[in-house]
Amino acid sequence: MATTDLDIKGALIDSGHKFRKDILLMPVVGLGETRTHMTTRFDVRGKETVGEARSGARIRPYRTAKDATNTTSISPRTLETMLGDVVEEFDPVALYKTAYSENVGKERTKLDFVRAIAVEMARQATSELPNAIFTGVRNAAGNGTMDLFDGFDTITKAEKVAGNISVAKGNLVELGGITLANVGDKLKEADKACHSVLKKAARKMFVPVAVKELYDEWYLANFGPVAYNTKDQQSVLHMTNGLCEIVALPGMEDSTHIFISTKKNMLIGVDQTSDEEKVEINKCDNPKVVQFFMTLFFGVQFESISPEVLMTASFSLVGDPALASDPEAVACDNTVVNATSTKTVVISGENLTGNVDLAVQGAGFTLNAYTITKADAEAAGGKEITVTFAPLAAQAYAGKIVAVGGGASLTINLTGTGTAV
Repeated sequence: MATTDLDIKGALIDSGHKFRKDILLMPVVGLGETRTHMTTRFDVRGKETVGEARSGARIRPYRTAKDATNTTSISPRTLETMLGDVVEEFDPVALYKTAYSENVGKERTKLDFVRAIAVEMARQATSELPNAIFTGVRNAAGNGTMDLFDGFDTITKAEKVAGNISVAKGNLVELGGITLANVGDKLKEADKACHSVLKKAARKMFVPVAVKELYDEWYLANFGPVAYNTKDQQSVLHMTNGLCEIVALPGMEDSTHIFISTKKNMLIGVDQTSDEEKVEINKCDNPKVVQFFMTLFFGVQFESISPEVLMTASFSLVGDPALASDPEAVACDNTVVNATSTKTVVISGENLTGNVDLAVQGAGFTLNAYTITKADAEAAGGKEITVTFAPLAAQAYAGKIVAVGGGASLTINLTGTGTAV
């Protein structure tokens, strides 16, 4: 027998406690692939000191003299989880109908539907956590998930300002612009810059999905489909002996850094155990809706920013080289035979890798310049070129300007008519 909407509403009230464990687990489960590549620390409420102990102690030939050394140190860092909440009033009817329409192997009970609705609310309320893990910026007065805590990208920027992450420290490399043509070399450049200890470890290179897609195209273009389709494919960075896994995460869409580190060093802090995390589903003034209330702790941190375990790489995504013209085609005026007329066309470019060479095909047309520098093409307004039309007979003429260089090409059609005196 189908469960009625009224039954579901009634059952939802005060059911938060019954499903508290399942609901609070949703933020962790919802991280999906992101969490599998990082280390989750449970039972973290507020600040917890983390860090990596390092020691220069080494076994030596036996001697009677103590000759003790003192080389052990700990570089403490603070993993801080922030308390966040969500208060959402919703009509459970829509969610109930969605759940009820799902194809399931057995008829669901009222309890099944109530649990499904409560868990779905928690999933939706925390759906932005994968993005916040990288680009969240703590703002206590904010109203969204991105305001709850500082993500890895934000932490990195602060450490760069403080001088703790830098090229000189050995935990930063500046890659500049990444394009389809250079993405493979840029990612290998970042990995080669890693400390020798990190290069010996099984490590992960965290990149935005867009960078991984460029790398896939680059790999296919450079090594062909046979190498592309082998068991290692492109999931492991080329020429790293299988040690550097490329991890592409949608939450890094707005990240300005690539991270190379170990799973152990990338920390996600959650609570999941204390009474300070709550889930309640309560009545509202509006009898058609119920109120979903949840509090939880969440935060991220590097266990260490030492170059032995972390390399950060600043970058910017650069689009493919491109050329454009204004107008897209040039029509010269009717011109008397043995006379001339001129037209101008502006050629502009972006993301070019070098200068652009121009050539004219078709009789009767010439240009005032046959090379445009990269700087001129990419300057505001582009580069203006003059086209001269000089007919030798009373007839129609057709030609084209072919622009090639800087990784791009462009064809501009030319037309004109020679007229008798």
